[in-house]
Amino acid sequence: MIDSPLLLADLKRELKALESDLRARAEDASNPWGKRLRDEYDAAMRRERTGLAWIDWRDGEVSQAAVAWIIASVFIRFAEDNGLLAGAQRDARPVALPWIAAPETGWSGQ
Repeated sequence: MIDSPLLLADLKRELKALESDLRARAEDASNPWGKRLRDEYDAAMRRERTGLAWIDWRDGEVSQAAVAWIIASVFIRFAEDNGLLAGAQRDARPVALPWIAAPETGWSGQ
């Protein structure tokens, strides 16, 4: 059984850590994601699609990326735990799915 309050508290902690990491990456011009984010901001300013300062715009994008990552991770883990990925195929060929969201178990490649 899922302990919802505990899960929520854990995910909020993860969200803060992830946002902090993504914020640092966004400020790193040598990071491809950070550079692409800055380019998107510059394009939005040129096209008058935003009036926000870089930091405010960046924080919104960072929050959206972090929340999307957490939601995707929780969804994949739920699907794994409930056997919903069995029989997955790509290009009509079976896909080996030893784990996706549980790296602590290791990947045997089988």
